[in-house]
Amino acid sequence: MERRDLKPVSDLLPALLAGLGVARLDVMLRLSSEWETLVEDPWKTHAVPQILREGVLVVEAKNGAAVRMLRYGSSGLADHLAEEFGADVIHSVEVVAPGRP
Repeated sequence: MERRDLKPVSDLLPALLAGLGVARLDVMLRLSSEWETLVEDPWKTHAVPQILREGVLVVEAKNGAAVRMLRYGSSGLADHLAEEFGADVIHSVEVVAPGRP
């Protein structure tokens, strides 16, 4: 392979991340680092953002008992995050039980 055939990693990274379901790494990094200031209870104490895939933010409940409570309020969180990041970036929230792949 000749040197001119090589591409910078920065050119390849967006496609790689999109293939993994993390097309908006910037948003996911901000969600992870600022979760406790971006959201209110019960979200900040009972859930952790996991992945943003095609506008759906997947959050993991910290325990099984919190899953139902958080699912009930997921549309409100989606609306709040859509205001913060844009409805084209986050349009819904999926709550999953702890340890679910």
